Amino acid sequence: MEKYVLRMCCVCVAELVIQMQTAKEPLTSKQISDNLGKNYNTTRVILSKMVADGSIKQTGTKYYINSINNVNSINNVNSINSNKKT
Repeated sequence: MEKYVLRMCCVCVAELVIQMQTAKEPLTSKQISDNLGKNYNTTRVILSKMVADGSIKQTGTKYYINSINNVNSINNVNSINSNKKT
């Protein structure tokens, strides 16, 4: 069960990264959760953890990602996924 939950979180992170990458401007957590059809509170928690580890940036109530962090975030997700397959 734990592996399933971790993989689901990785999928959520990847979706968040793609959502922010394709956005033309920074988005609020509500906009991101609505666009992805995800739980608002879960989205906020994941976003705050991503801000804390430097994967994304936050300005006021809006979140964004720059191209360098985008590549690093996707690489981190891919690394987690490949480690869990073994």
